[in-house]
Amino acid sequence: MDETSKQKITELQHQLRRIQLQNAELAEQLTNCENTPYTLYRLIKPLLTLDEYQLHNAIVETIVAFISATKVGLYLVDSEYKAFHLVASYGIRSEKISSCTSYKLNSSLFRLLAQTKHTLSIKEIVTNKPLYTLWRQQTMPAIIYTPIVNEQQLKGIIIIYELPLQKLHRATLRTLEIIADLAAVALKNATRHQVLFDKFPLPQEDFLLDFRHFRQAVDFEFRRSQRHQLALSVVLMAITAIGNAKLPSLASPFWNKIAEILHTNLRTIDYISTGEKIGCYWLLLPLTQLEGTAVLMERLQHELIHSFGTKSHYKVLMGFATYHSTMRSAQELLQKARHGLRLHRFVQKLLYT
Repeated sequence: MDETSKQKITELQHQLRRIQLQNAELAEQLTNCENTPYTLYRLIKPLLTLDEYQLHNAIVETIVAFISATKVGLYLVDSEYKAFHLVASYGIRSEKISSCTSYKLNSSLFRLLAQTKHTLSIKEIVTNKPLYTLWRQQTMPAIIYTPIVNEQQLKGIIIIYELPLQKLHRATLRTLEIIADLAAVALKNATRHQVLFDKFPLPQEDFLLDFRHFRQAVDFEFRRSQRHQLALSVVLMAITAIGNAKLPSLASPFWNKIAEILHTNLRTIDYISTGEKIGCYWLLLPLTQLEGTAVLMERLQHELIHSFGTKSHYKVLMGFATYHSTMRSAQELLQKARHGLRLHRFVQKLLYT
């Protein structure tokens, strides 16, 4: 075979390889197109929550998922203090957060955003000298500022501090504006829900989530801990009768008192659910490490036992688990808490039999 033939064969092989690569790329695009409705639903679904804490984090996570931003801050207007306050963030190191926790409403750059209500990117900033001067005055300059507007009122700002260079284009800005529109509606609904919740308080026992909704909260918090390597703990508590005694009926005020103690000792970001059996409660503790969980369990144990009275026929058993990066699912976290409760029950039997 002469040299010319070899070159032609090599060239044909290269062409074949290029065609194969293009075909694979096209197949991937088609697959993505087929999955787009589900993917969009899966990414946007967290914005349907009425829990403000969950919603703030869901907005940031949606932004990261859609535009691959590496540093994001979500700021909401605080009219009382006339400032934007950071309510959720992604990728901002703890030592840097102190420099960007809030911005004054009347600062020049943010006053301009309040007036125009349009997304401002670094491309517009660097071509406008006065604007560039204002931008340089920021303690932590960003590359995109997208206002969150509802009923012509500025409610907050999405600030993108870092973004891959190839993502800095018009489509990204449009995506951010769409997310901001969705966020505006979601924030309005969550705020209204909280106002009604505060205005018409429910009995203590009605604050408890049913297990199905609690399970959804566990899934949400577990994914967030996985993504951002955040602390997360879960506690399974069981109030059981001693000897031949029986637990009070569900209609008894006894359980209202238990619910009141739990809510008094937990934070607004924590979750409480009734368990699968009477006397069982699940506690989900976001941003809580082992030490904090142990302190809470000890405090609850003390207060609950004290509430039972000196001649009590009840005892409190607890199992717990904390998130670890080796965990693969939220179910694993719950199973470890169940195992801990069984272990506590077993130890109690050994000690008192």
